[in-house]
Amino acid sequence: MVVHEDGVKRDLWKMGVVEGLICGRDKEVRGAHVRVITNGRDVHITRPVQKLYPIEVHAGPNAGKTQDRNRVQPAALQRNSRPRRVAALDAARRIGRLANQEND
Repeated sequence: MVVHEDGVKRDLWKMGVVEGLICGRDKEVRGAHVRVITNGRDVHITRPVQKLYPIEVHAGPNAGKTQDRNRVQPAALQRNSRPRRVAALDAARRIGRLANQEND
């Protein structure tokens, strides 16, 4: 998570790990206990969910494994295994059509 800090530029906000959730009387999550590193020490803070921003991380099927760099992988394995968004697919189709029109 990236933890919002008032008066600090966004690129200087700290990253943290959520260690616990704070639920309201209605059983909805209202905040979290977060561990961040400040001056080389672990610091535990409490923040509302509105000031926590998730980080999207994608690890491939071989994450954490060392690979032989001299070994070439098939092209199908080199591509990202994540499905493409509809907007990206539409854009690729339009670019292909425009390229075909220019070649004609």
